[in-house]
Amino acid sequence: MNNGVKALISIVIPIKNAESWLMQQRKAFSSQTLIEKTEFIYIDSGSIDKSIEIIETFSKTTLIQISPDEFNHGETRNLGVRNANGSFVVMTVQDAIPSSSKWLEHLLNGFMDESVAGVCGQQVVPHELDKNPIEWFRPVSKPGKRRIQFTDSSLYNGLSPVDKKSLCGWDDVNAMYRKEMLLKIPFKKINFGEDTHWAQDVLMQGYAIVYNTEAQVYHYHHVNYDYAFKRTIAVLYTRYTAFEFIAGKTTFKQRCKIVASNIKVLLLKSTVSWKEKFKWLRYNLIMQKAGRDALKAFHTAIAKGRDEVDKLYFTYCEKAPMAKK
Repeated sequence: MNNGVKALISIVIPIKNAESWLMQQRKAFSSQTLIEKTEFIYIDSGSIDKSIEIIETFSKTTLIQISPDEFNHGETRNLGVRNANGSFVVMTVQDAIPSSSKWLEHLLNGFMDESVAGVCGQQVVPHELDKNPIEWFRPVSKPGKRRIQFTDSSLYNGLSPVDKKSLCGWDDVNAMYRKEMLLKIPFKKINFGEDTHWAQDVLMQGYAIVYNTEAQVYHYHHVNYDYAFKRTIAVLYTRYTAFEFIAGKTTFKQRCKIVASNIKVLLLKSTVSWKEKFKWLRYNLIMQKAGRDALKAFHTAIAKGRDEVDKLYFTYCEKAPMAKK
């Protein structure tokens, strides 16, 4: 299905069994101020629900179907780019919902000059009772833009792993790119962290990236221990391979501070019942344990060498961990 739409913006959305989100997301897309200049490209990798039927009712839409074995976070998105008609390409996911009608406007406004290769927005968790109150969005500063560029790659190379990680916290849940730049510097063919590696590749080649926290999407995963453990392994591995960054272990005192902070947040939420407060405290304790266990496994692998780090990653993350509704 390809309507041959001429567009300024192409939104690329990899999907699998997305029927729970598609209508709500499309409604939010339809309210965008730039909707008349926008087309949609869905890449399905083996849905067995009603996703395909729903998408086939959408206008200004291209549907690409691939087998589950073909899916790859980097190359699948490159496929979407090659099929895009727009000068700008947005990457998002099936369960991300724009927080306002100006989401696309805010992303586009981040292209301050011709050297800007991409603009990244922000994920936020809405204050809804079925979502973890500890993760509810609590802004600490006014939204705005941050532009990053290195005209000499040696300046970037001279940064510490911590600084590189901070600068390249890119996010394909909410990002817009110049199509010509994605064709010139495509995503790596990797299962996880394609956005992080892309941001670093672009900075290394002297282009600019912009973070614009005015461009927000609602996005939340309610997950279990297994998912949290695997995702933490994937994040640790990406940061290690991209920046040689190794996260430090948390001390008992630091863990106690985190728990105390969680308790304080929950106690202050009058809209959350006491039963729910205990439920969410337990949930967060489980998530924190998953993170600690993953970090312990990662440090054990690091001590044995790079081969063991690769083995750990591919043991748990041969396919990128996926959350379910």
